[in-house]
Amino acid sequence: MTANRDVFPILRFIVRSLTSRGGKLVLISLLAIPLVVWGALRLTMVITVWRANALLHRIKQLKPRQSTYEDALRLARDYGSNADFRGQPCSSKDCSFGIWVGNDWPDHRGLVETDFLWSLGIRVSTFGGWVNVHEGRVIGTGFSVHTEARRGAPFGQWLAIRSELTDHFHEWFNGELLGGRLFGLEEHPNHYVVNPHLSTNGGGHALDAYVTSDATARQIERAFDYRLSCVSSLAGCSDLGDLLPTAWEDHLATEAASHSPKDDKIYGPCPPRSLARLARDMNDVALVEVKRVFPVKNDHSWTQDVEFQLVQVLKGQSDEHLSQFPMNLGRVDDDSAHLPAALPATVFSPGKRIILFLKPSTVDFIPYPHCEVVPASEGNLQIVRQTIEQLSQGAQISALRDVTGQPEMNRSQ
Repeated sequence: MTANRDVFPILRFIVRSLTSRGGKLVLISLLAIPLVVWGALRLTMVITVWRANALLHRIKQLKPRQSTYEDALRLARDYGSNADFRGQPCSSKDCSFGIWVGNDWPDHRGLVETDFLWSLGIRVSTFGGWVNVHEGRVIGTGFSVHTEARRGAPFGQWLAIRSELTDHFHEWFNGELLGGRLFGLEEHPNHYVVNPHLSTNGGGHALDAYVTSDATARQIERAFDYRLSCVSSLAGCSDLGDLLPTAWEDHLATEAASHSPKDDKIYGPCPPRSLARLARDMNDVALVEVKRVFPVKNDHSWTQDVEFQLVQVLKGQSDEHLSQFPMNLGRVDDDSAHLPAALPATVFSPGKRIILFLKPSTVDFIPYPHCEVVPASEGNLQIVRQTIEQLSQGAQISALRDVTGQPEMNRSQ
């Protein structure tokens, strides 16, 4: 009983303190501080998304082949310290920079339980835009989103999306013939969407959308039609389709087409637009003359060395490549499905002129027979030269304009 009596004064003191005016203020403050912090963080997320939409709008205003170095530099100046030139000099000849906006608080991972923050609608997000300039003209722009997904998202903690508008595709990824076919560039040479693996703690889902300046306005819009509102919503984004639904639809359509029977894809001899695509995307293009064809080395070899004499560098640094290449000339007794289709041996008769599409490298790659090695007919040369000239002038490539459906046959071969 004595012990209980000692407790009562303490309880009365606490009750009186909390019910007094000063105590009420302290209690309200203790309850209000977490709400104020939560509100401030949520407001930061909303402001960040608003800034990201503004950056996206500015990036979409720049048009590769049309916008100038001054246009790009004006954007960089407007964003001040947010513009990152990656420590490289910037001039009208060559200039690249990125602009990054994101939540202003430090990365919380390892400091606070992630599930708890997710339940409160607090997530980390980063947005980026970038511009590439060459010879006084903008040649590429892009935009990216890297954000935490909603709690319990099916593919993991993170969502990463990037869109890129460029004057040509990079040859190391899909510029050459076979890589381009895998992404449907024979049917639509100016846009493609891929779903790469995302390696990050917590798992995630990624999407990359690429278009060239020769794509239609609708194709370009579909690659950059971001819906960023879910990033700052309480629930958050569930998957890639919430952020970039049109590009996600294009990816699903390409995936479905890639699983169709191979007989449905008839490419035939190299069509004009495939030549134009290679002339646009491959760095090195050479006009050469066959000097000598060497015998087959052994019964197991499917190539023969062909020696060339360079006639003209059509594009790039073609004169730095070897003067002798192993070529697949084909053998009438070998119909293996595992070997690439062979070109007629008559193409390589001494004195014949051919066009080679080559990758810049200290190690020369064997060009794929179809399209990357073509007879230098008048029609083929016209397409290749016209494409290279239009690309250098920043003009729309006529052979790739507004193309849909199956490729037409090249009657010039």
